Amino acid sequence: TLQISNGINVSRKEIIYSDRKDCEIRLVAVGNWRNWHGLDRLISGMGQYYLKHPSVRITLDVIGGGSVVRSYKQQVQQLNLEKYVVFHGEVPHNQLDRFFHSADIGIGTLGNHRIGLKEHSPLKHREYCSYGLPFILSAYDKDFQRDLDFVQYHSSDDSPISCELLLDFYSKTAGLSSEVQNYAVQNLSWERRMEDIIDMVFKD
Repeated sequence: TLQISNGINVSRKEIIYSDRKDCEIRLVAVGNWRNWHGLDRLISGMGQYYLKHPSVRITLDVIGGGSVVRSYKQQVQQLNLEKYVVFHGEVPHNQLDRFFHSADIGIGTLGNHRIGLKEHSPLKHREYCSYGLPFILSAYDKDFQRDLDFVQYHSSDDSPISCELLLDFYSKTAGLSSEVQNYAVQNLSWERRMEDIIDMVFKD
């Protein structure tokens, strides 16, 4: 067998440059939510962050359904985050644009250690990239090396996601949207995946 990572249908999507604000960071998280997605880690981190009465507002749009959405909502209520975390439920794929275009950072998978995965290739990472959106993740994704400016790796454990690290990431990703999208076009298409297969087959 030949092992490859996930590819996506890369059509160059329009990048709509929304105004970045020093006083607000907008996060978007998309998924069919399960325990291994680890979104509870981010919600916990936001709870700790807002206890400090920060000057920068961080908001999170959660897209999609799934078995753990109820527990996420309960967690949000317990941490008094209802003003900052909004659950939108299932959204048709062709209506995701408005969430991606208004977001500053995408939230990748943060809990694969819970099912013993040390490496993965979620489609959501690739979708964020194709929209020119920087994103965070935890377990290693070989298509996104740790030294890329538009990805931020967090620890593969159950610790809350540090919002202070998100603030730092936000400050470093201004003006990178075209670079992020170009990376997707050059590296993540199914055409590129097939080139990888051909290279492996004929490398000898």
